[in-house]
Amino acid sequence: MPETLVRIAWPNGQEDTVYSPSSTIVEYLKPGVELSLSEFEAQALRGLDFASRRVTAIYGFACTAAEAEKERLVAAVRQHQAGAPAPTDTVKILTVKARA
Repeated sequence: MPETLVRIAWPNGQEDTVYSPSSTIVEYLKPGVELSLSEFEAQALRGLDFASRRVTAIYGFACTAAEAEKERLVAAVRQHQAGAPAPTDTVKILTVKARA
């Protein structure tokens, strides 16, 4: 269950990295896909929930890093929704890379 980093581009073009404790995140955030902010939020939270449940099933404890990442992403989405108009309202999934 390798940790996985998902590189994204926010609507304003700023790039960011989403951390997942499991490679299962690729089922929710696929490279090359563009999602509206609300779709991105929903998919990322579902993926991180699933990844956290896998950690719990395997190791017997919840992944606090996944919970922290969910909180960070929700705050970032809200900031982009409330911010100055951007050229687009979509988040682009750039890459998904598992770390051994």
